[in-house]
Amino acid sequence: MRDRYFFLKSPFLLLLAFSFIFFSAPGQTFLMSIFFSELRGSLNISHTFFASLYGLATILAAGILPFLGSFLDRASYGAAIVLMGIGMALGCYWVSLGVHSLFFLFIGFFMVRLLGQGGFAIFANKVIHHVFDRHKGMALGFITLAYPASELVFPMLGTVFYHVFGFSISFILFSLMSIFVMVFQLLCLKIARINKEMLRLENKEWKQKSDMGLIEKKKIGSWFGGLSFISQINEGRFYGLILANVVPGILCTGLFFYHSVLFERHSWPILFLVNAMVFYATMKAIGALFGGYLIDRYKNRYPFLLSMFLMGLSSLMAGLGGGIWVLYGYFGLMGLSLGISAPVMSDVWVSLYGDKHFSGISGVVAIFRNGLTGLGPLPLAICLDLNMSLGWVLVGWALLIFCLMPIPYYSLKE
Repeated sequence: MRDRYFFLKSPFLLLLAFSFIFFSAPGQTFLMSIFFSELRGSLNISHTFFASLYGLATILAAGILPFLGSFLDRASYGAAIVLMGIGMALGCYWVSLGVHSLFFLFIGFFMVRLLGQGGFAIFANKVIHHVFDRHKGMALGFITLAYPASELVFPMLGTVFYHVFGFSISFILFSLMSIFVMVFQLLCLKIARINKEMLRLENKEWKQKSDMGLIEKKKIGSWFGGLSFISQINEGRFYGLILANVVPGILCTGLFFYHSVLFERHSWPILFLVNAMVFYATMKAIGALFGGYLIDRYKNRYPFLLSMFLMGLSSLMAGLGGGIWVLYGYFGLMGLSLGISAPVMSDVWVSLYGDKHFSGISGVVAIFRNGLTGLGPLPLAICLDLNMSLGWVLVGWALLIFCLMPIPYYSLKE
């Protein structure tokens, strides 16, 4: 019975972490892409130049994430909330100036991608790892629900903003929204301190950690400690686990880019894509909660293997094709796999290297994840240009995922 009400232990910290992921949308491509056409047209630049500008800002932001993570490991909660909230507000404002200046557009892209694609999620997971112990898996699963929720709400909100206000005013509104969200998050933190939510832990070691400085203000000079944790993770196991996690992600990015080709190959009606995406988002939400439950019950080894197996099976179904049930099976298994993977991978790094440098390590992981998954369309594009069968490529990719499963099996062996 107590497991069902884990969220009552620290509700405002859960809400704080959830809000960071939910309101990361201004830095996510699913929202920004709504405005790309008008922005590119206003600047009168080519598709290639615009994509290169956006891609370069994303890559540079990914390179900064380890340093941002190192800062988050040292900063107090309040300082992190204020600085990231102001950073996102400035980033959105600079993007709004992009119709007049490529410089401001690039700086704005860099800032919103740095925080929206990395910093916000890293901090949200840090809160959970610091505060929760026994119910950490369920807490991670709960905040992961913010991803599909944000993917559902913000595209609709962005579309309304775009048609009513246009590009510049829309991002000014997103900038103002970031300030209001920052105030809301500080209020959540204040109430959490009053309720002593950070001290409601079942494990004495974690309780002492909270008492000794988790919520205390730190000197600014102690925030920047470099990347001393790199030596801790510089081992084959670390890079092997990243490979096992990133390869399925590359597949997802590539498939979403070439859905029209896949639907045409299997004679699936393109009208079914919307329903399939809704089913995908639903299964992703279910996977997030299920993954959290599995972490609390079985730790992270077998949930990691399950997420890889489901993604391999999804790729196999996409490659072989079949009736409409195969279409929904492919989308459903992919959503379930990604939902399980998000809380599992967050727990993996803490279980191996502790929580002291969690944010910094997550920043290093993000360099590989964001960089390699960004290349997702490239392998499929090369295969299509060489007139290779997309179906057999996906079958081969499924076999590759299955072949990588021994990596987490042996790396996470107790």
